[in-house]
Amino acid sequence: MGNVIKDGASFLSHATVSKVLDTSGLQSVSSDIYNVLLGIAVVLAALIGAVIGIKFIVSSVDEKAKIKEALIPYIIGCVVVFGAFTIWSIVINIGNKAESSISVENINTMQIAAISHTTNVDV
Repeated sequence: MGNVIKDGASFLSHATVSKVLDTSGLQSVSSDIYNVLLGIAVVLAALIGAVIGIKFIVSSVDEKAKIKEALIPYIIGCVVVFGAFTIWSIVINIGNKAESSISVENINTMQIAAISHTTNVDV
C-alpha cells in the first residue's frame, strides 16, 4: 500500500496543471445551441398556435370540436419541449457551478503530504 501512495505522489508532483477541456468554449457552444433551438421552438409554437387559432375562429361548430382535439397534443408538445429546455438550463447551470468549484488546481503537494502522513508512508 505504501508503494502505491508513494508512486501516486511522485506522479502528481511531476504533473503539470492543464485543463483537458476548454470549458469556456464548451459553455459558449452549449449556450449558442440552447439559444438557437429555443428560438426555433418559440417560433414554431407561435406559428402553430396562430394557425390553430385562426382555424378555430373561421370554422364551423363541427370543425371547432376537431380543432379542440388537436389542441391537446399541441399543449402537451409545448409542455414537453419547454420543460426539456428548462431541464437543460438547470443541468448546465449546476454543471457550471460544480466545474468552477472542482478543479485539478485544488490538489497540491500539501494534500498529498497529508494523505501520506495519515497512512504512515514516507513520500
